[in-house]
This record gives sequence, structure tokens and C-alpha cells, in this order.
Amino acid sequence: MAVTNFVNWAKDINDTRMKEYFYPELDKSVLFPQGYIAEHSGHSRGSTVDLTLFDMSTGKEVDMGGTFDYFGELSHPDYMEITKQQYANRMLLREMMLKHGFKPLEEEWWHFTLANEPYKNTYFTFPVSTESVFFHN
Repeated sequence: MAVTNFVNWAKDINDTRMKEYFYPELDKSVLFPQGYIAEHSGHSRGSTVDLTLFDMSTGKEVDMGGTFDYFGELSHPDYMEITKQQYANRMLLREMMLKHGFKPLEEEWWHFTLANEPYKNTYFTFPVSTESVFFHN
């Protein structure tokens, strides 16, 4: 249901409240055609994950040179106008995910889909809430 809500938000080109934060360089109408948002997402198939690296010694996320869900070239994994360390961090995440059977999305450094999806043509819909995630005895 979260993906459906996200798609509905993206289709409402008049709702630009988050433009400055998520897509300042783009018109909202290009988010689907340029691949930043998909009508049918791997997230709904249970095969796609958005993630980053976390440094256990500092208790903080590793600097990847950009934030999640920023729609623009800055988010492309191969974007080079970041520091060498930020780029190396992106490549480390990418290499580890590729090594473990995931394929990257070319527009987002944080987005990976299981290469051999078990439910490639199935889209699940369920509420995302504490009750739907935790088992109760």
C-alpha cells in the first residue's frame, strides 16, 4: 500500500510540497519517464530493497554523497561530482549487493532488486504498520 500511495502522489503533478527536498532540478512530470518512480515497483513484489551502509563504530550512516529518494543525477551510482570517499562508499555497497545476487537501479545508489525474484509477476498489497510486521502471541 505504501508503493500505491507513493505512485498516487507522483501522479498528482500539482502537489509540489516536497519538490525542494526530493526533486529540485526536475519537473514532477518526468519522474516516471526518467525511471525515478515505477508504476509497478519491485518493492511490491518483495524483491526490492532500499538500503545504505551503517558504521557500527560511529553509530551513523556512511556518507554516500546524497540522501534517499532524491530524484536527480546526484543519486545515480556513477555520479562523479562527489568526494572520492563518497563514491567509494557507493561502490562498496554496489559490489556487496551484486556479490549477493542483487542488481542495481541505474538512477539510485540505494536501490537493489533480487536478480532471481521468486515472485517476478506478483504484486502484493498489504498495510504497512506495526501490527502487520510483528507477530503477536
